[in-house]
Amino acid sequence: MRLKTQLIVMLVLATIISCTSAQSNENKTNTITQNTSNTIESSLIHYEGELCNLQVENTFYEGPNPDYFYIKVEIKNTSNKVIGIDLKDKWKIIYPNQWGNLYTPERSLIDEIRIIPDELDDLKMTQLISDFKNDSLEFLNPNESFTYFTEFNANGKAKIDETKEVGNFFYLSLDGQLFLTNGSKCERVCFEEDSLWQQNSILTKPLNWNKIKDESQIIERD
Repeated sequence: MRLKTQLIVMLVLATIISCTSAQSNENKTNTITQNTSNTIESSLIHYEGELCNLQVENTFYEGPNPDYFYIKVEIKNTSNKVIGIDLKDKWKIIYPNQWGNLYTPERSLIDEIRIIPDELDDLKMTQLISDFKNDSLEFLNPNESFTYFTEFNANGKAKIDETKEVGNFFYLSLDGQLFLTNGSKCERVCFEEDSLWQQNSILTKPLNWNKIKDESQIIERD
């Protein structure tokens, strides 16, 4: 039976119904509590790096498992060389980690378990460059894009719909990590404090939904 984890956070100033994705077996950070203030993301969650741009649509997707919902992630090679994306480990991708309903367009309190990202050290870079030379990565030519869908493996659309009347806003928190290289330079995409990420997208309801047309683009982590 698949393990599913659901986290419900009750706030003093406002009630937020939130759910957390089931976790991998990687080491996790301790549950953290911190104050934050976010603006409404009207379009995409995005990252701009040296080798690629990565964006996550604000549309949510229904897929083959009705107990899950899915997000769409697009990685575009913005460099002038071929890049390789390491997709061998299904947990070393970007994925949805927590969602919830909000009465105001900000998360006043965060109570969330998150991964400890791998370091992009000499050993990791050597392995990435070796994988690049051995053709064991997902390769993208300049200006080409790679798209995948991945699941929130604890709730589906029906569960979100049950709470749609709670508040006028919805947040989606992302987690994970991604490694890529052009054969000489390496890059890590993750959610550390000094990164360029806006990890939480706060959307105005109603939410946008679509169906996955090509299930071969799904990277399942469960």
